Amino acid sequence: MDDIWDSERIATVGNILSRVSKHLECGDRIRLGMEGDPCYPYRAAEEAPRGTVLSIERDEKSGSMSFIAQLDDTLEQREFSDASVHPEKLWEIAPDHVSVVRSRVTGDSDGDLPAREEEQADYKSPDEDNAFRSSMTTSMDALQIRVSQLESTLASTVREVCADMLRGYRGEKPEFSETYADRYDMAMEHAEEKEYQGTAQSDKKQSEKTSFSEFKGIRYEEIASDVSD
Repeated sequence: MDDIWDSERIATVGNILSRVSKHLECGDRIRLGMEGDPCYPYRAAEEAPRGTVLSIERDEKSGSMSFIAQLDDTLEQREFSDASVHPEKLWEIAPDHVSVVRSRVTGDSDGDLPAREEEQADYKSPDEDNAFRSSMTTSMDALQIRVSQLESTLASTVREVCADMLRGYRGEKPEFSETYADRYDMAMEHAEEKEYQGTAQSDKKQSEKTSFSEFKGIRYEEIASDVSD
């Protein structure tokens, strides 16, 4: 299981719960867990327990809410809220009930589903329902990919910069930093040109930034000796 206290995960869970909880009403159908959560506690979304909201309490001062739901399989009544980030205490609108909540939010009465559960099981959600649900459940996957890519890029960049620093200690020419600095400046100039038309480009190289001239008199062996002392 991934880190449940990951800051990006907490922010995403909090954002989703805050958007959904304010529209929750008694009688709404929920499914436990939050699909897309990297800490999802169930092997598949189809195996997650479902239940019906029985009562809701809202704190007007803090803006928080909690509710009691009865689970279908065990008839157990459990308390949930919009504040917990524990994987087993998360919840979401059941897929076959999304249309009901959506119609409540948009005021479109045509979106109501049949009341009987067997009719709900046969109900096919329209494209609008899929889009509504997707906006709440896929953001974690996308966020996780972006964070992973960023971590990989940062790690590779730091490694190359450290290698150039060691080359500088030895009086050698850096192999990475100059190209990196040039590409960064070119990207920034391109972004500025998009926002402010007429900005002049600069052909100035970054050799003065990556020459490590201040380190030429220092040997790597001396640095290592200082550190070991």
